Amino acid sequence: FETDHAVQMVGYGYDDDLQQNYWIVRNSWGTTWGELGFIRLWRPKKGESEPCSPKAFGPICGTSGVLGYPAFPTVSMLKKLNV
Repeated sequence: FETDHAVQMVGYGYDDDLQQNYWIVRNSWGTTWGELGFIRLWRPKKGESEPCSPKAFGPICGTSGVLGYPAFPTVSMLKKLNV
């Protein structure tokens, strides 16, 4: 498994015409790709599960592996130093 770019899951929605849930994902390839740099990826309906690859491939889950290696920023407060 090799990563060649990054994506950021920024939201979710529902397509009335297709009657399907989707994730809204921003790609690192810029605004000339997809829908101005975003794509809609299949998201399971209630009761359905996310697709996952066989364990031999590692923890690659979600459409296109978007749930395989989640990361998120954290913020911590620093104590004020008494100098």
